[in-house]
Amino acid sequence: MLIAVHSLGESIVEAWVWVSIANTEIQVKGEKLNVNELRAISQGVEGPRKRLGEARNIIKSISVECRAIWGERQESAIRELLELSEVCSNYLSSYMAICSTDTDMVERSIRSVVLQRIWAELDDKKLYSHPNVLSYVERYVSSYSERLKDKFLD
Repeated sequence: MLIAVHSLGESIVEAWVWVSIANTEIQVKGEKLNVNELRAISQGVEGPRKRLGEARNIIKSISVECRAIWGERQESAIRELLELSEVCSNYLSSYMAICSTDTDMVERSIRSVVLQRIWAELDDKKLYSHPNVLSYVERYVSSYSERLKDKFLD
């Protein structure tokens, strides 16, 4: 479980880096991104998005087992990490849809609004810089790791 929690934290930070790259490109170039730039970022996004989903699924299944064993609800630390992972995943999925040549202009416009809202949500939580995201993730990973150590040492 400890390894899975740390893996989720690392996956969140890796995905957030791509969220930040994509957001910067959108802010700087907007609709002027050329097809090659869109494809390059989209290809870069796919691996971290997939790893994030895998790490999130592992944590969810382990959390169910822990709840069955210990009879407790999901820890707030895990909820916070899962929420941030979902936010990053949604951003990356929407960005990839915008980059796809199969996406029509109406959906691109909708996804663009979604990206702005997601970034605003991250901004509200002060998760707009790499150091802030690292600190946030480390705080919740450490909190949950300590809780697990206490459980296993009881």
